[in-house]
Amino acid sequence: MAPPKPPAVAALYVARRQLTLAAVGADHRIGSVRAAPNPPRPGATGPEVDIEHVWRWLVAALGSLGEDFRIEAVVPIAHPATLARIDGRSLTGPLRLADDGDLLPLLTEAPPATRWTLGHAQYWGFRLTDGALAAEASSLGEASSLIEARGARPTTALRQLGRHQWLPAMLPPHEVLGRLAAEVADRAELPTTTPVLVGAGDLAARHGRLLGAGWETAALIVVDDAGCRVVAGTSPVEPSMIGLDGRPLALFTVRDAGPVVRAPDQVRAAALRGALVLDHALDRLASRGPVVIEGSLAADTATLGLLAALRAPRGQAVFAGADPHPLAQAASLLWGLRQRRPAPRLDLVRIAPAPCPHLERLKDDWRLAFDD
Repeated sequence: MAPPKPPAVAALYVARRQLTLAAVGADHRIGSVRAAPNPPRPGATGPEVDIEHVWRWLVAALGSLGEDFRIEAVVPIAHPATLARIDGRSLTGPLRLADDGDLLPLLTEAPPATRWTLGHAQYWGFRLTDGALAAEASSLGEASSLIEARGARPTTALRQLGRHQWLPAMLPPHEVLGRLAAEVADRAELPTTTPVLVGAGDLAARHGRLLGAGWETAALIVVDDAGCRVVAGTSPVEPSMIGLDGRPLALFTVRDAGPVVRAPDQVRAAALRGALVLDHALDRLASRGPVVIEGSLAADTATLGLLAALRAPRGQAVFAGADPHPLAQAASLLWGLRQRRPAPRLDLVRIAPAPCPHLERLKDDWRLAFDD
């Protein structure tokens, strides 16, 4: 007789360039990970999600995890740079990527047959459940041009377009969206009773992990393949052009002048510029608590040391995230809320302020030039 399979949440993360499905245990530890590239759809006229590629991989990855774990639930998380327009059963247009973060044009150009619009994470929940509909209502509305986060209602701009009727009922990310569709359950060899949660956009999921750990006043800075995004309280600033394609800020001193050159002076100048921009963003958002850095920027010690020095006079410590799969833990937290499980512990490294002569004067000079 085979030993019982350990229980786990299947945490899906659809990033711009990577697909990840992780099995996360009740203790929030990662048991296993399936990953694959997420290239844009070949032959598309612009950046576009290759839906069938993602779907084939997702069903196969669910089946693979199900061989080793008893899947308790599926939690979808995805980058928010697109939305799905559907007629009730299928898409009425492609999942085009909005690089500037503005989703409203995707609605103004929607085909006439469109009846509903779904966030990226909720679209994969729609597919997994064979048609369950919901809009994400979280404390951090990533689709801020569509939904007012604090009131969980359509924005004025969306109402003026007459598209607010396309939003389905708003549900928190930890609510059950539906059960696994029979076809998916059969192909993945999972029970049809497997719940699928509403899920969340990736920034909201990361921020929710901080809230779950009691870091309500923390600011969050993420640099990944969606660019650089800054959150303080529940006010997102996105996108910000201080990063590109998720690479460290220190590589971008000469990004407009051809190939990247990493001469020491250029790296130091880029680190200083990156720290000054982030410091300014935090001030504009009235950040008062600790600052948490995730994504590729967490390894950029030069920039983070300068940022720590800039925030030190305000009494704000800077921390770098050391968890390799923070979004898998965020998904586990959403399921854990339903099971009344403790929140996952944050794996953070405190950054020591870097010495920099005349840093305050440099900051004042830079801000004066920036404001001009």
